[in-house]
Amino acid sequence: MKGPPAALRLFFALWPEDSQRERLLSAIRDASPAPGGRAVPAGNLHVTLAFLGNVAPERVPDLQAVAAARVWPGSCLVFDRLAWWPKARLLCLEAQSLPPAFAEAVRAFHEDLRLAGFSIERRPFRAHITVARNVASPPVGPHGQQISPISWPAQEVVLVASTPTPDGSVYRVLAQD
Repeated sequence: MKGPPAALRLFFALWPEDSQRERLLSAIRDASPAPGGRAVPAGNLHVTLAFLGNVAPERVPDLQAVAAARVWPGSCLVFDRLAWWPKARLLCLEAQSLPPAFAEAVRAFHEDLRLAGFSIERRPFRAHITVARNVASPPVGPHGQQISPISWPAQEVVLVASTPTPDGSVYRVLAQD
């Protein structure tokens, strides 16, 4: 007898176009190397907007409906710092400031998801792109390293399923707006 389908590990993200991905990879190559870390595969680079965790597959249409109802402002994020997050052992590209309309849209999107019955992290949103994991020591100073600014038009929001493997997570875009 077959049981219910396994939960999906899901998140909403900004997903880069190929040209954007190339600019991100160039900035990462030009920045300080991450000692002992594991580089995030190029195909996994993204900005998480809302991490949902494990979600029953039958709830995916509800998520798609919430996302479809959200109108995102024509904003551009600017990633201008490479930072090490010691507690999480991550090396990230960070946007030091956000356009106010985009920050408000993220806050409202989180609220929409909560009202639809989804649990999401309550931490304040920090626009970042994880570029390496398991980084044991800082390749940058305590306040990060300034990099040449990389503009990213915040346009394409996607719903992503994450499957953990021994070599890292495999991401699969389930839906895009």
